[in-house]
Amino acid sequence: MKILVAEFHHLGDAVMALPFVRGALEGGHEVEVWCRSNVAKLFELANIADAKSERNLRIKAWEPPWHEESHSKGILEKITEYQRIVKVWIEEGFDVAVTVWADSRVHGLFGFARIPKRVGFPMNFINYYGSSVFWRRRNLIGGKFLEFILKFLLGEQLLTDELLRKSPVQHHLEAWRQIGEKLQIFLNFKPPWLSVKEETISSITREAIQGLPNRRRIFIHPGGRLPCKTWPLEKFKQVVKKLREKELNVSILVCQSPSSFFSELDFAGCCLVPTPKLEDLVYAISVSDIFLGNDSLPAHIAAALGKDVLAIFGSSDPRLFAPANRQETVIWAEGACPYHPCMDRCRQPSFLCLDSVNVEQVFERIAIRL
Repeated sequence: MKILVAEFHHLGDAVMALPFVRGALEGGHEVEVWCRSNVAKLFELANIADAKSERNLRIKAWEPPWHEESHSKGILEKITEYQRIVKVWIEEGFDVAVTVWADSRVHGLFGFARIPKRVGFPMNFINYYGSSVFWRRRNLIGGKFLEFILKFLLGEQLLTDELLRKSPVQHHLEAWRQIGEKLQIFLNFKPPWLSVKEETISSITREAIQGLPNRRRIFIHPGGRLPCKTWPLEKFKQVVKKLREKELNVSILVCQSPSSFFSELDFAGCCLVPTPKLEDLVYAISVSDIFLGNDSLPAHIAAALGKDVLAIFGSSDPRLFAPANRQETVIWAEGACPYHPCMDRCRQPSFLCLDSVNVEQVFERIAIRL
């Protein structure tokens, strides 16, 4: 089959699409992934079984007009862009189109491109992520109305094969597994899901790591895409200092941001690792044993590489997005906030979900792994 995979969300979500993409390629299918521009590189790093399978993977970067980056476009410009994509997909002659997200906009594009088999999750309370949150319910109603209009214009169902999640808190990877079962594709969860070539690693990243002693390594990534998912930086510093004070036999790699968050941490066995490219980040995590970070892309990469992961969760629900669906990787303050999960729109004066995760709790989770 020639399969279209639509994954128009963020980098961490794209990591979770890799087992399906790998499984489809290894099953002898052709796969074309349509994703956002900043996500394309991640799919290029997918660890594919053999050269033939690798040749059957194509990646197309596209910014959907409904994303925030496209809000400045007028309605006619957006309609023209939709028409262009439908035309491209018709010309490509896909046999199957899949998406794991309950999104009528993507389903509509599948339908108008007349792709024979269109597999996905229609918009309803169970399938739509975060439907229990008031403003997400409003989006769900709008999506259902759009679905009705598009079905009327198309003259048939948007999806030929409609799937239903087992519960509203079913993990994201299980939804991909459901799509695989419908298409008789076995997902490949065997790590590593990603790989990098040595020659693509920046010299500054390689040099930062080379001088470390040959012992267990902890990679710490304190960054995050959103404040409601980012544990306070000062607490990360305290964890590093406690590791130093206890004189544990480990090397500590701290991801160096452009603002030099950890510039004062200059001692033996600790190094600041610049990661100017995605390949550098993957490499730095791959040469480490334990990962500590937030609910963000690096935690998903670490899990995809088969590392021992500790991911601090804030506003998101770990039941849906725990790295590689391993709940033991998660550190979070269950019950700290009555509005959790808030879907990134905090209703409290501060981030109680993150503030309630203390340094001692995180340190102990690291210490028992050493």
